[in-house]
Amino acid sequence: MPADKDGGFLVLPSETRGSEAILSHFKKCNEVDLKGLGLRVKNSKKSCLEMFFAGKTHKVDCPLRVIISERGTWQKTMGLFIQQKLKLLTIEDLFLVRNSNEVGVFFQLK
Repeated sequence: MPADKDGGFLVLPSETRGSEAILSHFKKCNEVDLKGLGLRVKNSKKSCLEMFFAGKTHKVDCPLRVIISERGTWQKTMGLFIQQKLKLLTIEDLFLVRNSNEVGVFFQLK
């Protein structure tokens, strides 16, 4: 199949160019002192999210629930990296409840 500007497309096995395409987006990691992140992305075992199904046994006809797993993917690596950096931000949320007992104490004081 032509893979050109003609509007055609190309279908390849993921092993052929999949990891190379993903890694091309993370080349900048080395330039901005994030070599560890780039290495973890490169060492990811899977290149995309996995989907599997579980039956909703409590429903009539047992319809399926879609479950998405990011285990072993570069998406999980990036998510953990971003989450770690966002933890440094302090958020003053008036509605944040860290412990459900706080709600009881609040109403007892009122």
